[in-house]
Amino acid sequence: MKIKILSDSTCDLNQELLTKHNITLVPLSVIKNGEDFKDGVTITPADIFDHVAAGGELCTTSAVSIGEYTDIFEKYAAEYD
Repeated sequence: MKIKILSDSTCDLNQELLTKHNITLVPLSVIKNGEDFKDGVTITPADIFDHVAAGGELCTTSAVSIGEYTDIFEKYAAEYD
């Protein structure tokens, strides 16, 4: 049986573990000043900390949508059990 592990980007696993276990991250949405960013792709924790330290409002997050997860599951469904 060939298993694929997917996780959202808040799992906080280091790159070594992600690579070792072939884990694919699905980025959460981070909303900053009304603009949507993808966690770890178009925004980093350092970006968020710098924004707040400079007096910006706290950012919010949004879970991965069902549509996004469906697309990702379909991508791996043919190759993994």
